[in-house]
Amino acid sequence: SINGNVKNRLFFEGLFYYQKIDNYIFLNPQDEIRLTIRGAFPVFKYEQTDAQLIGFDLASTYRATERFNITGKYSYLDGYDLKNRLPLVYMPSNNLYAELKYQIPKLGKLQNIEFQINSRFVFEQKNLLSSQDFVSPPYSLVGLKVSAEKQLSKFRLNMFVRAENL
Repeated sequence: SINGNVKNRLFFEGLFYYQKIDNYIFLNPQDEIRLTIRGAFPVFKYEQTDAQLIGFDLASTYRATERFNITGKYSYLDGYDLKNRLPLVYMPSNNLYAELKYQIPKLGKLQNIEFQINSRFVFEQKNLLSSQDFVSPPYSLVGLKVSAEKQLSKFRLNMFVRAENL
């Protein structure tokens, strides 16, 4: 990993990894559909293989002003079945995250007021065979959050309202 900052305004971090896993256990979709009283469902089987995972996470925050921050993150993961020379199923899709945050130190009796809007874009999983794909197409999610703190005698009350997956 590597991290740092530029003039205490731009913060960055990069994490890179490679991992080989012997006897990795996973659910493998089969070429069979099973009919039950609730409907038709794909059949899965637990299997073991030797696997390798390669990926990286990148994150950066820009402190535009004392109160306003912009954050961006990107995650990449590639899983591979070494024994069968196939992509691993159900690896998380690559995704991109962005966040805008505005902070107010004090407003009346409230402290550390924060307004936040974020968005996550999840890419289509391209590292699959067509027979392994049960996943929905790419999607984007939006989130909102408002938070504040208040001192109550000996206790600090942290309040927030958050909406996700909008």
